[in-house]
Amino acid sequence: MTENEEKDSQTNFFKFCDSNKKLINIIIRQRPTVLNEGFNIFVDKWFNLLEFDNKRTYFRQEIRKLKNTGTKTLYITVDRQNVFNDSFQQLRFKKESEMRDKLSVKFDKEEGEDIGGVTREWFQILSREMFNQNYALYKTSATGYT
Repeated sequence: MTENEEKDSQTNFFKFCDSNKKLINIIIRQRPTVLNEGFNIFVDKWFNLLEFDNKRTYFRQEIRKLKNTGTKTLYITVDRQNVFNDSFQQLRFKKESEMRDKLSVKFDKEEGEDIGGVTREWFQILSREMFNQNYALYKTSATGYT
């Protein structure tokens, strides 16, 4: 098969898939694992043919693959008054695999066991600090939205 014939064949196949995308999405919805098997061309090249719920399912499958199955824990200790900078300094050199471990946060000079509540509080403080205008990570629009 020549290069032009191969391109024509791919174009025809894409046109067929585009005209039958409802049926293709129904098939994928019934058996989502086909995106990791024979239907992976929709993920690699033609993601726009997939409906949102199938994209979301695929995304969740991929996230589950990344999740560590081990029981390792990543410990960080941060100063409550300097959460943003302390967190950045402790996390910036961590490997990708370490970032998937369970996170345990301790606030400096505070006693307490992190059973989830301290980490939740850290996330809340950190997310507020991320929008602090002094860091210039985000800009406020004229309507007041960030």
